[in-house]
Amino acid sequence: MFGRAEMSGLAEIVRLRPTDCRQASGWLPALAAGEDGVDARWPAHVATCLRCQAEVATYRRILRHLRRLRDEEAPSPPGALAAVLAALEAAAVAESTAANRAVRLAYVGAFTVATATAGVLVWASRHRPGLAGTG
Repeated sequence: MFGRAEMSGLAEIVRLRPTDCRQASGWLPALAAGEDGVDARWPAHVATCLRCQAEVATYRRILRHLRRLRDEEAPSPPGALAAVLAALEAAAVAESTAANRAVRLAYVGAFTVATATAGVLVWASRHRPGLAGTG
């Protein structure tokens, strides 16, 4: 990894980049990948700028490594499939339990509100006889 001195040195290099290099830097990955639609001035700039050529070469090296990784097959460790399936099952059970708990709480809440409302209506009708006969 880079230390503090190296990082500040890299930051200084980025600040010292000429304006054209800073503007081209956003297009360099696309240039390295050979993508279409890149502004024509950036390939021309890269053709004459050693700093940007080096950066494009770095992107191309990274892309080569990534393509190699895409084609490689890595064997899964023993028991990995069983562990993934067990984790998925545990997550499904936990989600189901949480959903059931939420439904039960909703029912209890609704029952509580209904009971309280009925209690208030009964209390009001017994304490105010004029309300019981209106309707």
